[in-house]
Amino acid sequence: MSSDSDNSDSELLLLASAYYLMKKNRKRPSCHVNSYLKKRPLNGRFVKDFLDLRDHPQSFKENFRTNPEQFDYLLSLVKAELEPCPRSRGDRICATAKFAVTLEYLASGSLERHIASCYRISKQRLGKIIQATTASIVKSLERLDRIEYTKKFWIEKSNAFNEVWNFPNCLGTIDGKHCQIRCPANGSSMFYNHKVTTLVSHNV
Repeated sequence: MSSDSDNSDSELLLLASAYYLMKKNRKRPSCHVNSYLKKRPLNGRFVKDFLDLRDHPQSFKENFRTNPEQFDYLLSLVKAELEPCPRSRGDRICATAKFAVTLEYLASGSLERHIASCYRISKQRLGKIIQATTASIVKSLERLDRIEYTKKFWIEKSNAFNEVWNFPNCLGTIDGKHCQIRCPANGSSMFYNHKVTTLVSHNV
């Protein structure tokens, strides 16, 4: 009986050893990485342009819709959540680069594939970065938002906008966007842009 038990234990030990060696020596399946993307550490937009843009605040704001100080403040709110895990893939993207590419995507309105190409990031990975970064921004800003969005708050906003633009029942406009309207009586050229479109393009 003891001999059978010893044989069973030996077989189990051999199987366990064989499984361990098989897992240890098994090569991970290789995946093809575009040679263009491989050059991100040297030629990606973040590496080549970001620090230079910081030295030119006007150009920086045109690209990210924030000045360098605002960028740093917002980054400080989300940086901890965006830093790559120590055990993550070898071509890790730092939190600052993730934040920069997300802000430029939101500010420019460009296609994801265009931004991905400039930063030399795959489209699939960029999508995940944008999703994670925007979620972190919303989460962080919600903690700072102490405004109570009551009925009184929105009525006051609407009245303030109406006083400036004579445009009732409107809470404001989105910065940088043109909202087409019918030209008010005696509006002259105040509501026309260079494309001869009647619009409101300012917020309160």
